[in-house]
Amino acid sequence: MRLPWGLTGKAFLGSSRQGADHHLPGLIQILKPMLMGRNSQDIGAIWWDMWKQNRQATTQAIGAVDICLWDLNGQRAGLPIHRLLGTCKDSVPAYSSTARHATAEEYAEEAIRFKEMGWTAHKLHPHGEPEADVRICRAVREAVGPDIKLMLDSMWAYRYADAVRVGRAIEELDYYWYEDPLVEEDLYNYVKLCAKLDIPIMSTEFAPGRYYGMAPWIMNRSTDFLRGDVAVTGGITPMVRLCHLAEGFNMQCEIHHGGNSLNNVANLHVTMAVPNCEFYEVFPCTGENKFGLVEDIEVDDRGLVHAPTGPGLGFEIDYDLLNTVHLGTVWE
Repeated sequence: MRLPWGLTGKAFLGSSRQGADHHLPGLIQILKPMLMGRNSQDIGAIWWDMWKQNRQATTQAIGAVDICLWDLNGQRAGLPIHRLLGTCKDSVPAYSSTARHATAEEYAEEAIRFKEMGWTAHKLHPHGEPEADVRICRAVREAVGPDIKLMLDSMWAYRYADAVRVGRAIEELDYYWYEDPLVEEDLYNYVKLCAKLDIPIMSTEFAPGRYYGMAPWIMNRSTDFLRGDVAVTGGITPMVRLCHLAEGFNMQCEIHHGGNSLNNVANLHVTMAVPNCEFYEVFPCTGENKFGLVEDIEVDDRGLVHAPTGPGLGFEIDYDLLNTVHLGTVWE
């Protein structure tokens, strides 16, 4: 998105699992006509107009436009986006977020490797089979000891009874949170699960309605943490609102990875601008989602990531790399 005075707002659209071509029809046919001629500083009004079209344009496309607008306005102000939002902190711990491995031993070896690098938290994506998942969780805890925070993301794999069994097992293993044990439509059983277990439950990443669907989760006490990111929630604008909504109920709102490098930068700005997001997710922790930036977000030897300092998003795009696979220009 380019402005007459030479500034260009930037965002990446798509991920390793779903290319930009999936999102482009709604972006060009639905969003572009309503954006032409608008004042780029009217971010709130523009986002609301885009959100009303979320049945025709994906939340990822809406989010990409919103990120462009925040990048533009950060550049105009000469400030990082988190400064415009209201900076709360300048660093947060990262957690390594696993891909799928065949054996419990592989999960344990990976966790040890990140602990030795100075990282202080590690999240597992196991097999979605309750007994196997508990074995993996136990093997990792035994491998890393008590001094690293461990989380389990079950990726919506269980029914209620199995979710209880796994939850009780990882409570005994002192896991830090229990993410997405049930499908996001199963509000009834999430209510029961939260009441049954002591470990914090994290859901709402793909909850219907995104930001506007959070009220029943909070009021029914069906999750302990809220969850979202700039891609699936629809941009920086609703992601900040989601964090503030959680803050109003004294809840954490942990931000999910964004699916591509520049979305992760946008996520990092939001993380630094709110008091109730504790971590930055690196998924997969092997680094495959790092693509298209001259320098990507890096974790230091204390396991921390730091607030961007450049104006706007503050990261330089590697156009030489991107242009090697240039297919065409759909909007300039």
